[in-house]
Amino acid sequence: MGTRAVTGTLFVMPKKDDPYAPVPVRRPKPKPRPKPVPAVAVPIPLNDEAHAAFTALLDAPPQPNERLRKSLETPAPWEK
Repeated sequence: MGTRAVTGTLFVMPKKDDPYAPVPVRRPKPKPRPKPVPAVAVPIPLNDEAHAAFTALLDAPPQPNERLRKSLETPAPWEK
């Protein structure tokens, strides 16, 4: 009895007229991994007025948010 591998499938070549010959074993091919996508910074052109408004929003203190306050005050499950 001989063996021969063919891309992901193992074939067992039985002797002629062998009633106890094993059936071929089919192994699944491994799934290809996705390629990493590099992060790319894309510049967004802004005029001086729009840039000033954008930076003012970033520099402003956050508005009160009841859901965020409740979430921050709730203890984590492993701290209970």
